Amino acid sequence: MTTRGHLQGRIGVVVLLVSGLFQGCTVATVPSAALTASPTASTEPSPIGAPSPSAEGTPVPSPDSDASASAAEAADAAAALATVEAWEKARQSGDVDAAWHLLSAYQQAAIGSRAAFAAAEQAYLTDEGGGAGYKIYPVGPISADDRDMIGSKILADVSAVADLSRAFVAHVMHPGAPGAALSSEGLLLAPVRDGGAWRIWIVQ
Repeated sequence: MTTRGHLQGRIGVVVLLVSGLFQGCTVATVPSAALTASPTASTEPSPIGAPSPSAEGTPVPSPDSDASASAAEAADAAAALATVEAWEKARQSGDVDAAWHLLSAYQQAAIGSRAAFAAAEQAYLTDEGGGAGYKIYPVGPISADDRDMIGSKILADVSAVADLSRAFVAHVMHPGAPGAALSSEGLLLAPVRDGGAWRIWIVQ
């Protein structure tokens, strides 16, 4: 047998052996779906400091809004104090018209008339020896104790014609006046809705 014949014989033997091996084995197949990666939900953490959905609906006051509220309250306190000072100066100088104009409509109705007010103011000046001095104690927002002193009728009127949330109470002492009734007075001050002017309710 020639060399070429020997090679062909050996190749035939190898082919037979390989064929026999494959006939005795089962080839496993991989499903095509397994070869396609399915998308998974993102597990990336939320950024630090990011608000949760439940907190997004709750407004958080800013420093600017707090400062604006403080400035508005300070302006109201200054306006209330200026109104008290104008009232006391008008009374002690005998300027009945100026003092009468600073009273709320409720207070004017409670007094009855300008003439009745003028007579009361004349007695006030006489009893005080010409209106010798007064002292205004710190003006502050209405407290629970103030509400008891003011009474429900005045509070209802203030709520109806003015801004009760901006109201202030002032206590004024008259050292030269005889008797407790004339020596002190309590005033409620608030800006009326019609025009915004500050007016006075006498509560004590």
